[in-house]
Amino acid sequence: MQPTVITMPDEQPVLTELAPLQDSARALVVTSKETHEIGLGYLKELAQVERNVVALFKDSKTTAFAAHKAACAAESRLLDPIKQARMIITRTLNAYEADQARLAEIERRRLEAEAKKKLEEQALAAAEKAPTTMDGLAIIDEALAEAPPVVYVEPTVAKVNGVSSRTTWSAQVTDLLALVKYVAENPSWIGLLVPDTARLNQLARSMQKELNIPGVKAVTTVVKAVR
Repeated sequence: MQPTVITMPDEQPVLTELAPLQDSARALVVTSKETHEIGLGYLKELAQVERNVVALFKDSKTTAFAAHKAACAAESRLLDPIKQARMIITRTLNAYEADQARLAEIERRRLEAEAKKKLEEQALAAAEKAPTTMDGLAIIDEALAEAPPVVYVEPTVAKVNGVSSRTTWSAQVTDLLALVKYVAENPSWIGLLVPDTARLNQLARSMQKELNIPGVKAVTTVVKAVR
C-alpha cells in the first residue's frame, strides 16, 4: 500500500481575514428597512466566505476520507477471520461451561440431600435415646427446623489468566402496548418511552399548524437561506 500524503492549506491568512467577522456582526444594528437590507447582504457575504473555506479544504478532506475508507476496509478484512474464529470458539466454550454448570448443580443437590438425610438419621437416633417421647419429638423438630446444609460444587472448567467470563443482561420489548399502558399507570417510569422525534418532525413539516397530537406542539424556527 502506497503512503497517502494529505496536504493541509495554510490557515493563518484565512484566520486573519475572518477575524473581523464577529465584530462586524455585533456592530450591525437593524432599525430600518435599509439596515435590514444591509444585514441580509452581510449574510450573503458570509455564505460566500463559508463556501470559500469549504472549498479550501475539499481536496484534503477527499484524500483523507479515501485513505480512512481504504484503511478501515483493509482492517476489516484482517479482523473478520479473527472475529469469526472467536465466535466459533466462544460458542463451543459456552456450551461446555453450561453443561458443566448443569452437572455441578446436579451434584450439589445430591450432596445436599445426602447431608440432610444424614442429619435426619442422627436426629432420629438421638430421639430414640431421649428419656421421653416428648423429648424425642422435640429433638426431631429441632433438627427439621435447622437450615439445610449449604453445599457448593465447583464446575469442572479451566481458568486461564487474562481470560474471564461475565453474564450481561439486556431488555427486549415484546409488547409495546403493554409497556405503554404500564408507564401510563406508573408515570415515574416515563423515561422508558422515547418519542420518535424524527417522525414527529416529519408530521410537523407536513401538517404544520394543523398538527394536533396530545402532548405535542408544532413550533417554528426561522432559518435564513442564502443562494
